[in-house]
Amino acid sequence: MDSAEVINHLEEDRHRWIGRASLSALTLLAANATILLLYIVYDLTLFQLAVLLWVECFWIGIFCVIKIFAASILGDPYENQYIEVSRGGNLFLSIFAIGFVGGQWLGLFGMTGIALAFARDSFAPDSSSNFIMEDLGLIIGSAGIFFVGHGLSFIVNFVLFGEFRTARAGTLLALPFKRSLALLGAIVIAFGAMLAFPELASTTSFAIVLMVLKVLWDYRLHVGERRALRNDCEPAESKA
Repeated sequence: MDSAEVINHLEEDRHRWIGRASLSALTLLAANATILLLYIVYDLTLFQLAVLLWVECFWIGIFCVIKIFAASILGDPYENQYIEVSRGGNLFLSIFAIGFVGGQWLGLFGMTGIALAFARDSFAPDSSSNFIMEDLGLIIGSAGIFFVGHGLSFIVNFVLFGEFRTARAGTLLALPFKRSLALLGAIVIAFGAMLAFPELASTTSFAIVLMVLKVLWDYRLHVGERRALRNDCEPAESKA
């Protein structure tokens, strides 16, 4: 491939990636805007919003597992210069890797859930002390919104745009930790605000600012994920 062809390839790939990122950004913004709308319409507390963000962490973990299995079946995430790994070998390695890395992620997810449970009596008003049971429909609906948002991202980016083809296992296994950072960060900020500035934390303005910061951070992580998988898929001459 000569230099002109390489430049053309890079330019086409850049425009394709920009279009992909823009579509992904729309699904990301739509899902978060819907959650913010639910917060306002249902007059939720900041603690309840933190619970909904924790629920989103669950879907991040689920779709990361789906991506690893999809790449193992349709791609070659363990490709290397020393040995050739079969489809069955890919699946075996993925199951082992998910069991090891997934246990660590579940520990982080579980500890956050335990912290929310213990913090409920301190941060949740009496009207939301039974939040899980009283607003089970709201939680299920919010989980559905997150499912649709992350599901669309999976279909558009990972399947239709072919990120599964040569996505590497190391990149995929790191995704749930990276993508959960914005959510866990938002939960920590919410807790800090409820402790230090309870009156400010109870305002809608604070929740809006928190969600905007979360979306900006989440978008940066989302674009970083696309870039990492894009770099995995780039031919060697394109990286040079």
